[in-house]
Amino acid sequence: MAGSSSEIRAAAGLIALATGSSGISWPSLPWRDVAALAVRERCAALAWLRSADIISRYADGHLTSWWRDLALRTLARGHAHVEVLAALTRTLSEAGVTCVMLKGAPLSTMLYGEPGARASADLDVWIPSQDRHRAREVILAAGWRHAEGEPPHDEAFSRPGPHGDYHLEVHGRLLHSRLDYLPLPDPEWASVAVGDHMLPVMTGPLLPAYLAVQFVRHPFAPAVWLLDHRTLWNRLDGEARELARWTARRCGLHRYLDWVLRRADMLDRAMHGEPAAVTKVGLRRQRHDTHPMWRQIRLAPSPSVAIDALRAWVLPEWATASGVNPVGIAQRVGRHWRAAIGSGSDRSRRSNAAGVPARDVTVAGERMLRIARDVSLVGGRMWITTTGSSMHPTLLEGDRVLLEAPGKVGVGDIALLDSGGSPMLHRIVRMRGDQVHTRGDARLTPDAILRRGDIIARAVRARRGNAEWSLRPSSWQRLYLRLSSARRASAARGMSHAHV
Repeated sequence: MAGSSSEIRAAAGLIALATGSSGISWPSLPWRDVAALAVRERCAALAWLRSADIISRYADGHLTSWWRDLALRTLARGHAHVEVLAALTRTLSEAGVTCVMLKGAPLSTMLYGEPGARASADLDVWIPSQDRHRAREVILAAGWRHAEGEPPHDEAFSRPGPHGDYHLEVHGRLLHSRLDYLPLPDPEWASVAVGDHMLPVMTGPLLPAYLAVQFVRHPFAPAVWLLDHRTLWNRLDGEARELARWTARRCGLHRYLDWVLRRADMLDRAMHGEPAAVTKVGLRRQRHDTHPMWRQIRLAPSPSVAIDALRAWVLPEWATASGVNPVGIAQRVGRHWRAAIGSGSDRSRRSNAAGVPARDVTVAGERMLRIARDVSLVGGRMWITTTGSSMHPTLLEGDRVLLEAPGKVGVGDIALLDSGGSPMLHRIVRMRGDQVHTRGDARLTPDAILRRGDIIARAVRARRGNAEWSLRPSSWQRLYLRLSSARRASAARGMSHAHV
């Protein structure tokens, strides 16, 4: 079980680096495994901030340079987020719109004193429902592109920036619509110094429970979220903790809070090399975690609320907003059921059909795109390993995906695309002429529009451990995506006419 031992030592080392702890045998750490884990768990920048001297002393020079560059890019993106949020807040305030920052760079500053300490992909803000229509007008006028959603529900916007596209999510309630059975009050907030700006940031006794719900409802939440919770909770005195627990109970979130606090307590045990604790906090390479549906049912404050939690997964708000769509509901239930039970009739074990032993080669970026394009041109196939969480729950980080020539790739297919020189594995949701519209299954916001020539290969199968399954979309899935895209396009045209 050398691999298992290496995983445990890597997990212990990462926690020690990210918390600034000692007592680890630094020279014996599998440093490359630690670095890979730091990226997956979004702890790389935080680990560098707290333990750069240790990394520089014990990791090899190439790995140290790579880690430093990654941390600097993450920190720079955090500061860029602050500037974007400050400009947005100023613009909305001038229009008389209340705006409160949630998570992201403001939370990172409050916890770690640095906006980019925790890697964050989105900009999350809360705006009261009565201000949402005015806010939408202001945001569009400021150059943001509407991606999805309508007031008073969640909306997503995007805008290009020097560090890649910025994704803005506007919420009229603190919890996802699927959790409407747990009504929360409007957030308390205070003006907090974030970088060079004073921003309205969520504070108060509800914050620990709110962060706990965010952790529970995401499949395979990164370890940095547990570190966030541990850091926040450790800063509270006894009276503040009691108030946080009382507030959580009043809102029906006390079981969520207790569940995450137990996980956070295991970080110390995982740092001392306890295998069970490493597994519990999700730091093993082959991650096994409960599907969020089961968690939310189990952590509901009462049996009646547990029934509401199940109903919210079967009949989500978006599925019933314009009438019940049996096909869409059946597909969604089927997808979450397969994810919840972890297997299916299509996930049978298969051997290499060609009978040729595979060879693993580590490549990335433009080089990987060149190899994939060459393999596709000659009609070959190749396996790649996924990174990131944008395709949850269909694909998890570390899954293996089989690519083949794109052929008659179409709506519903998962494709490898050349996104400005960087590989991107996302689902095609719309094709119009030469334009290709894609989106990760876990994202509300679509990607920047690409061209057909940017399609490198089509993903046809996936592996996770000993399980293997097909990624080819069914006819119903293709039809559903086409209808959904047409409906969104029609809604967007209607909104543009309404604002003329």
